[in-house]
Amino acid sequence: MCFYKTFLFFTCFFLTSCQSNKNGIRVKVIIDEKLADIPQWVYWTSLDGNERSLLDSIYLEKGQKEFVFQKYFEKKNDSFFKGYLIFSKKGPEKVHLFLQQGYNVTVYIDENTKGVFPYTTGTVINTEWYNHKMKLYRVQDSLVAYNDSLVFAKDKEDSERFSKKVKELQFYIHKGRFLDVLEHTKSPVYATIELGVIKRKMVFSKKTIDSLAKVMKARFPNYKELQMFPEKIQFPPQSENSKRIGNRFHKMFERRFEEKRSGKKKKVEISREFQDSLKMIKAYKMGDKVSNIGLRGLNGKSVNLKDISTEYVLIDFWASWCIPCRKETPYLRKAVEAYPNELTVFAVSFCNSKKEWENTIEKDNSTMFTHGYSGNFLNTKESLLLRKQFGVTAIPANFLLDKNRRIIAMNLRKEDLLHKMNTLYQK
Repeated sequence: MCFYKTFLFFTCFFLTSCQSNKNGIRVKVIIDEKLADIPQWVYWTSLDGNERSLLDSIYLEKGQKEFVFQKYFEKKNDSFFKGYLIFSKKGPEKVHLFLQQGYNVTVYIDENTKGVFPYTTGTVINTEWYNHKMKLYRVQDSLVAYNDSLVFAKDKEDSERFSKKVKELQFYIHKGRFLDVLEHTKSPVYATIELGVIKRKMVFSKKTIDSLAKVMKARFPNYKELQMFPEKIQFPPQSENSKRIGNRFHKMFERRFEEKRSGKKKKVEISREFQDSLKMIKAYKMGDKVSNIGLRGLNGKSVNLKDISTEYVLIDFWASWCIPCRKETPYLRKAVEAYPNELTVFAVSFCNSKKEWENTIEKDNSTMFTHGYSGNFLNTKESLLLRKQFGVTAIPANFLLDKNRRIIAMNLRKEDLLHKMNTLYQK
């Protein structure tokens, strides 16, 4: 009899536990060791309508690469809500998770994680979002490659072929990716989000949007928010507690943004004497002779303008975050390939970090240039001095020097550098 009672007790306990797990959410996070090299707080927050909540938090010790968040609910609810993982110091600032009771989610994060949706298992929408984002990044990389090929096209046939491919990739980036998502998604939440983005950005005509919405509503007849589209569910105003939580993390994001922009956790102190000396500098103008420039180069070596032996040197100011700068790279390569013994591109970087600088050089295939790193655009002595000497207030900016290192041209764009070299050599 005693055994029977004990058996009933453990059976009831087991069933109760199973039921609570069905009403709960478990989020396991695995981070790369390079993100675990400092201690930091990680927060799990939610947004349900307009109401923000702090569900849980954990302090990660240095070297800790795994942690788990769990949340149990008294009442069963099949609706989705937005969850966020917020890293206080290193890693993605805010990882988005669309969660539902019963989910057992594993999130994988490393230093190369792009955007707000890392690789995730256990949730359809996060997995789909990640896969589509990776596809979009691949398409964007292909577009860069085909634009490069278009610059170097050997004949009209190649030019037409590359132009056609560029237009196809551009269509996918601007419109096709939305159709791709709606065609393949198995998540009513993802379908609703994409329809909202399409409507807000006016990607298609109203007639087309209505048609797409009709198809999605037929596919997911039981999802209330989608069935209401284009109307939205009206939520009550957020509470004071919700506002405090939002303000707290907004300040954290601002701090991390400033750290990322400066490239350093602590702002470089610029002395009053140095600031006064900058005021005395007059920017170079056409015909002026340029003094030597000495900077940190690749592989720890220093590079100097005075050591460059080619007759002409293009000093090109750029940064990895400057898209117009990077669009000029194929044209600069083309000029150097046409005049390998006569022209050197001295590429002076304002990247936010040395690693970012090195990765971009490799990605953009610009190793043929002579590269120098001056540090962040705003607050290193090297960058401030160079910007003042050359009068650079925005990038891209470049200056062509002759054999005497006098400025003979400024701000050459696209084919301008090649045309200038052809003129100099009467080709």
